[in-house]
Amino acid sequence: MTLYYLADFFAEDIPGGGAELSDAAIMDYLQQDFIKVKSNEITNVDSKGFYVISNRSLLSRDLMARFCMLQNYIIIEHDFQFLAHRNPYLYKDAVAPDRDIPAIYRDFYKRAKAVFFQTAFQQDLFERNGIKGHFINLKTTPYSKDDIQLFKNLVESPTPITTKAFAIIDSSNEIKNTKGAVKFCNDNNFSCALIPSGQTRESFLRTLGGYAALVFFPTRPESCSRLATEARILGLNVITTPTYGAPLEHWFSLTGKPLISKLETIIEVGINKISSYLP
Repeated sequence: MTLYYLADFFAEDIPGGGAELSDAAIMDYLQQDFIKVKSNEITNVDSKGFYVISNRSLLSRDLMARFCMLQNYIIIEHDFQFLAHRNPYLYKDAVAPDRDIPAIYRDFYKRAKAVFFQTAFQQDLFERNGIKGHFINLKTTPYSKDDIQLFKNLVESPTPITTKAFAIIDSSNEIKNTKGAVKFCNDNNFSCALIPSGQTRESFLRTLGGYAALVFFPTRPESCSRLATEARILGLNVITTPTYGAPLEHWFSLTGKPLISKLETIIEVGINKISSYLP
């Protein structure tokens, strides 16, 4: 049977994109000969094939209906795609009115062989909005083998902490809320430093590792948060809010080698669960 991996974009399209990095890691771990197809380029569903569907905001509703009929897919959910705008926090208690959740979206999750979430927080927001399906919590962002090795190297040779300033990600992405983090520090007379986000991955992490704490107040729910997770791996305290996935997972209290080891185990278990649904 032909295996397809369907997504809006892949790692080669958006270098450094969180969902795209996770998809690349999943494909690498599964070691299957996936045919990659973009959601805005697919014209028909292979009735004899099987699909792993990731971000699919560009997928037509007609094709979603076709998938629902064939039920030959699982979903790797990186976001909150039961809403077109993906932000449950626009509503009181993060619960959207029925009119804002198209019936085809509900069916798409319900008819999937399985829906994989990154955290319990993410799954809870789906359930709170009445989305039904065979839900499985992966309990973390799926980091690649290269990422895990990089984390080990960074922990083995950490960047010396030479400042009392709190780190803040310098991002133009409003979701990362750089302005809010800076305001928090200013209001509380805390020294802070903006870390440029346009560095190479290793350079960014080495720079981040030179701080004792990260201030991070995202303005919308994040499924997990690579930034917060990696700050904990590097041993930083994270001044944040319990309004996204990572801080609410049990492993968030760990740092350094124990956290890396824990994530390795969780990822292995999660990949095995995904694998078990492939034909």
